[in-house]
This record gives sequence, C-alpha cells and structure tokens, in this order.
Amino acid sequence: MLERRLAYEVLYGKLAPSEGAGYDLTDSKGDKWEVRSITKGGIYFCPSYMVGSGRSFEENGFLNKLKEIKGYIIQI
Repeated sequence: MLERRLAYEVLYGKLAPSEGAGYDLTDSKGDKWEVRSITKGGIYFCPSYMVGSGRSFEENGFLNKLKEIKGYIIQI
C-alpha cells in the first residue's frame, strides 16, 4: 500500500512493471526508487536475492543495483 501511495501521490510516478524488477517505483522524471522498511531485524539495502538463509552478499550485484536506482525511500 505504501509503495502505491508514494508512487502516485508523492512522486507522481508509477509502480515497477513487476515484483521481479530491480526497483519498486519510478518518479515523474523516470528515476527509479527502492522502498525499504525498518524492522526489528534492521534494514537491508542489498537486492532481496542476497537476503535470507543460505544467501550471501555479493558486492558487484549490490554496486550494479546502486547504478540502476536513484536512491532509497525508507519507511519507519
């Protein structure tokens, strides 16, 4: 729900075309943004495929993600 409100009401943009996209939404200029939430476990900035049991952080994958997006929007 938050992503939809941010996309349409705040950034005047749209949601990513699919859940598998490397970003969550775009703004009115076409810049891509990733939305993250702070939880009891903390917050992750790396791609979701690097988070979880048996998964590991890959620096190149993370740096590629940073090149693709304008930034992060953090929900508290």
